[in-house]
Parts: sequence; C-alpha cells; structure tokens
Amino acid sequence: MRRIFLAIFILAAASSFSYTWTPALGIKVESAMLGGLSSLSVQCEVRAASVWLDHQVRGSVPLDLTGITPGEHTLALRADGYYDAVITLSLAADTKTTVTTSLQLRTGFLDIRVDPPSATVVIDDESWSPGIIELPAGQQIITVKAFGYQEQSFSVYVPERLFTSISATLETAPFEATGFSLSHDRFNPRNAGLKGLAQVSYYVTAEGTAELAITDPEGRHIHHAELGPFDDWYQSSNWNGRDNDGKPVPDGRYTLQLTVKPAAGLEFYKESYVYSEIINVDSTLVMMPTGTYGALNGSAHAPEPFAPADDGFRIESLLYASGLVADANAVGGGVALSAILSLEAGVDAGLGLEFASPPDASTITAVKLGFRFSAPDLGLLGLGALVEGRISDAVAGNPAWVRAGASLGLGSPFFNLVALPHIGAYWEDGLTAKAGLGAALTVSGYYLGASLSGAVLSEALSGGFAPGWPIQTALELRFAPPRLPLSFRAIAGLDWSPAPTTWTAGFAISGGF
Repeated sequence: MRRIFLAIFILAAASSFSYTWTPALGIKVESAMLGGLSSLSVQCEVRAASVWLDHQVRGSVPLDLTGITPGEHTLALRADGYYDAVITLSLAADTKTTVTTSLQLRTGFLDIRVDPPSATVVIDDESWSPGIIELPAGQQIITVKAFGYQEQSFSVYVPERLFTSISATLETAPFEATGFSLSHDRFNPRNAGLKGLAQVSYYVTAEGTAELAITDPEGRHIHHAELGPFDDWYQSSNWNGRDNDGKPVPDGRYTLQLTVKPAAGLEFYKESYVYSEIINVDSTLVMMPTGTYGALNGSAHAPEPFAPADDGFRIESLLYASGLVADANAVGGGVALSAILSLEAGVDAGLGLEFASPPDASTITAVKLGFRFSAPDLGLLGLGALVEGRISDAVAGNPAWVRAGASLGLGSPFFNLVALPHIGAYWEDGLTAKAGLGAALTVSGYYLGASLSGAVLSEALSGGFAPGWPIQTALELRFAPPRLPLSFRAIAGLDWSPAPTTWTAGFAISGGF
C-alpha cells in the first residue's frame, strides 16, 4: 500500500512538470494596406502580461505591432503566476490579425482541517469553508477564525498542481467588548430612515448579552431593552427616540447607557462593559423624502429651497421610459445615476451620469455637476445660489451647458414653493446664451411626499427674450420607509411642445445616511 501511495505521488509530480496548456483563442483577420507587410494586435484579460514575438519581448497587452514580415511567427504571452500561452501564427501580407486569448493561473491545493468545523478560512479577504481549496501557487497567508474563539494565522506554501495540508485547533476566546461608537448624537424620532434613530455599534469576542437603558433629563428611566445572546462579532443596538409605550419622547438631552456582559461560564477580562453617551432629541431636525434635480436634492425641475438639516450622503439610480404622445411605437428610455453630498453648513455638491436612448434621437450620454450654497435659517424663506453644468458631445438633442441661478423658497419642509431663475451658456451645434425658470410645489410628511414641478428655457438671448419649447412638467411621489436607509420615487412627466409632445415615466431607488 505504501508503494501505491508513493507511485501516485511520483505520477502527480511528474505530471506537474510535463503539464501543457492550450489557450482558448479568438483570431480575427482583416485586410489592410500595409505595403506588403503584416500587423498584429494582441489582447488578453491579464493586463500585466508581456508579449513575446519570435522569442523577443515586444511590450505588454494590449499591444499593436506593425511592420511584421509575412510568414510563420511564434507568439507567447507570459505573466507571473500564470502558465505561458504559446501560439503559432501564419501572418499574410496586407492583413491585420487580432489575437484575443487568456492565461491560466498556476494553482495548487490546500487541504485545511479546523476545529471547530464551523470556522471560516480567510485568504486574501475571501472567505472559504474548511476542506480542499484551490489557490494560486506560492506563499499564502491563511487566517482561521470562528466566533467565540481566538483566530490563528499561518504562512503556507502551496505547490503548483500538488496538495499541501494544515490543521488548526482554535482556542476559546475570553469575552471582551470594544469599539463602541454612536451613529448620531442628535436626531428626530419622527424622521424616516436612519435619521430617526441613534445606533450604538460595538465589537464582541464571544457570547454575551447587553442591556440598553435610556434616562430622561429628570433622571427617570423611560426605555429599557434586553439584547442578545450574541452570535457574531459585530453588534449594534438602536434607540428610536420612543419610550417604553412606543411614544416619541419630547425634545431634550437624554442619557443612553449600554451595559455588555459575558455569557455564564466564559472567561472574561471584565465582568461588564459600560458605554454611556448624551443624545439630543431635536424635533427641528426634519428630514423629508426627496427627489433629484439634475445632480442635487430637489424636485425634478427645481432644487430644494432650504439649507440641509443635517450632514448626509446619498446615491440614487433612476430607470425610466420615454416616448412620443402622438406615436405609441416611438419609445425610448434611459438610466440616470447620481451621488449627492449635503452639509449642515449650507453646502451641497452632486455628480450625475445620464445614459439615454430618446425616442427621436440616437443614444446620448452626459455628466452633470451641481453646487448649491444656502443661506442660514431664515424661517419661512429659503435662499441659495446655484452653479451647475452638463458635459456632453454638444450636438443637437444633447446640449452641454453651464449656468448659474438663485434658488428661492417660501414655506416649510412640509409645504413649500420654489422658484429657480437662471442664466447660462449652452453649446448645441453652436454657442448661445439662454435664460430659464424652474418652479416646484412640494407637499410632504416624514414618510410620504409629492411634488409638481415645471421648467421653461428661453430661445437664444441674442435675438431678444422669447420663451422656448418644450415646457417641461413632472409629478413625483416619494416614500421613505422607517428604519431603513432607502427611499423610493415614482415620476411621470410631459414635455409640452408644438413638435410631438414627449412623456416620461420612471422609478428611482436611493440609499443614504
């Protein structure tokens, strides 16, 4: 039996040295006027691969070679950690040959056995279950961890096309709680999403429990919760600004105290860990479901009028369809992506991307940028300055522009009117100056909102002021679920014009904190 195992080992080792690999190839040949010579284009998914032609290195992929003598040539692609790909080519005169190939990773096998079997094996930030794992050949750092145990790390050499094995027995970990942090020290319990709660995050090494207690400004205990038992390292505990009866508490300074203890029978460093923080409940911190104006927060055709109530960041993805009202068969659509940063100091910045196929034009793409500077709290009046731009190929139907305007709002976050007069330079088969006006009416609660907005742009100001077409209108419905970092928006719009009026319908999902 011992001889049989030895024979298998020798055969496996021999096969590793005699192993040959034939790459998957894609070859495309095109006619070209090259003065009787040939050209070669080499492409490979391994970007660092070097290209050798007739045993001489010529560069790295992607690579275009010209002035090659027609005939038979040997092409080789090489990269550290991969098998060489060697290809024999016959290049014809006045032809361009494109070769697309791949390289095969040099790998070996690790057989890892762990106690407890529920442990996780981590290699290059990728998690595996214990057992046989195929890995790139060479030195590897192996980390083994399981909740309630002390993790272990190994440096292991994985031989090419052969097996190596290790075993690990993890020792139980003493209980410890670290890394306490609070998401917000000021919040409004009526807000939707994560702005309506305070979250304490922390890290534990083993099983245990926690107790969350909230004390009001008079020292009375108004909320209590038992948490656990823990079954993972990363823990979080929330307070939604409500008392034990589920009612929002009045504004004031509250004390949050979290006490974390180990499970019975566990070794520990401390009998308990206590984390305490002051939290301000502030009903003036009002966060509403919002839409997107260009690359900023707001209705479809007018930005939000008031300074941000709190720092925040959100991203949104809008998928929409569009068409001609007079032609049911003329339908297009697109995707709009945006990322928006808002600071309580009164600054907003946004970046947006457009990918669209309008019903009456070819595919268009554009980048939008926006900056808004808001005045401090002026009560029922919102005032801001806006600078924004759109980068595109500046052809008909896909203009590029830069413009500045004043964002004027009247009302509250629950009900407001917005006006946006602006002037800008527009590039669309030529440079023109135009003026415009956007407006919006918004009605909202903490979880549900709606807005009606519109916009009109003038003709070129060089010919005098005259309103232009189309007149854009949009209706939006917004929903922000409680306790989730998501919000949803449905939009329907009409762009009125003597030419065929167009319609738009879309749905957006945004996430933020």
